[in-house]
Amino acid sequence: AIEALTEAENALNERQQKVTGKLTVLCTRYFAYQNILPKLPEFLALYPQLNLSFDLTERMPDLATEDIDIIFGVSMPGKQDYICRGITTTQYMLCASPAYLEQFGTPTHPDDLHKHRYITHAMREPDDVIHFNKQRTLKIKPYLTFNDSAAMLNAAKEGLGVVYLHDYVVQDALMKGELVAMLPEDGLANQIVYLYWQRERYLLPKIRAFVDYFLDNQ
Repeated sequence: AIEALTEAENALNERQQKVTGKLTVLCTRYFAYQNILPKLPEFLALYPQLNLSFDLTERMPDLATEDIDIIFGVSMPGKQDYICRGITTTQYMLCASPAYLEQFGTPTHPDDLHKHRYITHAMREPDDVIHFNKQRTLKIKPYLTFNDSAAMLNAAKEGLGVVYLHDYVVQDALMKGELVAMLPEDGLANQIVYLYWQRERYLLPKIRAFVDYFLDNQ
């Protein structure tokens, strides 16, 4: 904490300080592919002396104890010492492969999902709930659990079950016909994706530049 405060004070004392140093960003692989990488050429052209390091993983770290500056994530309850700003909105989708639906049938109502094999993510709390709009939820027993969205996606494409994933994760498989969206008329929940950083570290030029750019270019 003392080191971070000292670094912030030094940044304030040097008004013309350039955006330099190493900046570590944590986000999921698919979110990076769709929402960050396309914007990096312009951002890096603005700040060529910045050294960007990406941690593409599916977890929520502690910014106070880990060497991570920025997080893109959907929710971090109990983190009042962080600043967060909504960066985009994603919608969850229920999907399964054509082969799976041919074998087990296509659900026509949310309650039909109880008859299906549900593939979930280990980081979800709880991991056995599907959220619909209008505060409706469905509790369903998991059939398979992974700690990685890519593994969930591949399992669904292999016909092992039904997945509940963000639209940017499944959109390519839907376009190729590898997966089929289910129950769209029942309105699956939307989710805000947030940009997180520590309150006092916004004073650092490298963090301020990254935050300001991605908030201005949503």
